[in-house]
Amino acid sequence: MAPHRCGRRWRPERTVRQTFPFGPAPAPPGGPLAFTHCSFDPRRSVPSPQWVLTSPVTDELLRALTDPTRARIVELLAGEQLCVCHLAAETGATSSNLSNHLRLLKDLGAVEAEPAGRYTYYRLRPEVLEAVSAHYAALASRARLAVAVKRPCD
Repeated sequence: MAPHRCGRRWRPERTVRQTFPFGPAPAPPGGPLAFTHCSFDPRRSVPSPQWVLTSPVTDELLRALTDPTRARIVELLAGEQLCVCHLAAETGATSSNLSNHLRLLKDLGAVEAEPAGRYTYYRLRPEVLEAVSAHYAALASRARLAVAVKRPCD
């Protein structure tokens, strides 16, 4: 086993993770993907020891959107349905790179694919972003209420 870029060793076995609350998402061949200890990488699928947020799916989606290319893909798909050739022209990335990013977003349930002849058009699922937005709106309202609350020190 070779060390990962952060110096820790990894194991290539796949792990099972929770189902998607945003609707059915097809499982990739070999089983669902999980996060590594330092980043999302489907080849190194050791689960993260701690979820950042309360929802594992929200956590995975936010981690996936930290990649600038995936964030740009989501931004472009918010305006219209596009195929890989359109995304390649807009982002400057290669079609194989974009296909990998789109596969990951599709596995997370954020993007849907629709075959159209030789091409496949991708569209954003707005309910996924609305769920993430609702999560942060709930946190903001809790923070407004917490202004007057202080936990006493021992």
